[in-house]
Amino acid sequence: MTTSNHISVSSERAIENLISSYALLHDDVDIAGLGELVADALCPFDDTTARDGHGQWGEALARTVINAEEDCRSTTTYEITNLRLEVDEVAGTAVGHAYWTVYQAASGTPRQPVLIGRYLDRFERCNGQWRFAERIATNQRTATNSGGQRHALLHFGDSHRSADR
Repeated sequence: MTTSNHISVSSERAIENLISSYALLHDDVDIAGLGELVADALCPFDDTTARDGHGQWGEALARTVINAEEDCRSTTTYEITNLRLEVDEVAGTAVGHAYWTVYQAASGTPRQPVLIGRYLDRFERCNGQWRFAERIATNQRTATNSGGQRHALLHFGDSHRSADR
């Protein structure tokens, strides 16, 4: 639906775009962009946000998950699949589940999967915009682990925080 140069996007599509942005920023080695994307989620270390002026934990987190060569190109690419969203429009919250795969192309080798896992995401709507409130990434499989062992690779945010709606 288009109204006076404003295109209405469903909540589901806005959240899908947010999730895709995470992968694209990672692939582009955009540390600042990834930091900005998670800036509103609470830091798991001290319950502050980057926007609160208490450091750039989002960028620090991004530096731990991006593998870049000396020329600043990423050696890895992300794929996110099997996305399932549950949106509560009234509460302005959503939960997302997805599978993720990280592929790596090391010098002279073909692109191959190196990490496979799942995301459990929580989102909140603030001032009409959807944002990450929490992301938990679990590892299902690595190149050396055929599965069976799960552990959290990444956890940021706190789902108990209320949002301005």
